[in-house]
Amino acid sequence: MNVAYTLPGGQVHICEVQLHLNPILVVKEEVHIHYETIRTTIPKLVKNVTPEISKKIQGFAIGRLRSSQVEAALAELVQKAGGVFLHARLLKEQMEAMETSSPGWKFNLKDLQSLSSSVYSHYEENLGRILPEGTNKELRNEGLKYMALVCAAAEPLLTTSMRNIIGEEYFEVVKEKLSLLFPTDSSDRITITHKSVIDFLTGEEGEAPKDNS
Repeated sequence: MNVAYTLPGGQVHICEVQLHLNPILVVKEEVHIHYETIRTTIPKLVKNVTPEISKKIQGFAIGRLRSSQVEAALAELVQKAGGVFLHARLLKEQMEAMETSSPGWKFNLKDLQSLSSSVYSHYEENLGRILPEGTNKELRNEGLKYMALVCAAAEPLLTTSMRNIIGEEYFEVVKEKLSLLFPTDSSDRITITHKSVIDFLTGEEGEAPKDNS
């Protein structure tokens, strides 16, 4: 195929362009059988379907096949994130790290079945800042008691109940320090940011507790 291209100076440059389409034809032949399967199956499933409706159904089916893996990955990310952007970001970083270490790696949903260990590292780092080793012993003990009660409770505890257990002296300080991981909702109940916080503290999902004191 000859192509004419006008250069900035007004001169016309004529060149020959060769397109190597054979690989494309091979791919077309390989995948055509799947399109043909969809085309012939639709009339069997939907009786008396018109050609126009059949084309729409075919387009929908092909679109779903093309996007199914991406949508499944997104759904898994949303489920694992549990509404916490931190988890979505860490899972994204985990996938990026896999791409860096193994370029062209084949995506597998099992790769997202467990949260990245960086999530637990995040919790450990934050708890280390909140209740460091040098913290007042009584304050540290009350903080550990606070976390243990939240983890053991069958449902979110009221702040009034926790205050009665912890005592006035340490309750507000402990509550404020742990609010990042154990926020208080609008009904004055102590909640958790994500189930993995409890998994981290109790040693579930194969992780040993970081502090057994």
